[in-house]
Amino acid sequence: MGLKPMSRWGQGLYAYSLTRMWFRSNEVPPCEVCNEAAVKAELCQNEGCNVRIHMYCLRMKFSKSRAEKVCPGCGTG
Repeated sequence: MGLKPMSRWGQGLYAYSLTRMWFRSNEVPPCEVCNEAAVKAELCQNEGCNVRIHMYCLRMKFSKSRAEKVCPGCGTG
């Protein structure tokens, strides 16, 4: 009985998981909202703060709430 080739779906998930592991092992900082690698993310305006958030996560986080738009790490507005 032979092995079945990996489906396209399986290959995509495998590649995604390898990429995700690579980002974490190379200390790429995560997005504060979704916890995924913040490669293309906005930095906090405060120079001493290391918080990064993807623009789409920022829009999602603040679009539904009327909360004040402040950095979750340092409170900078």
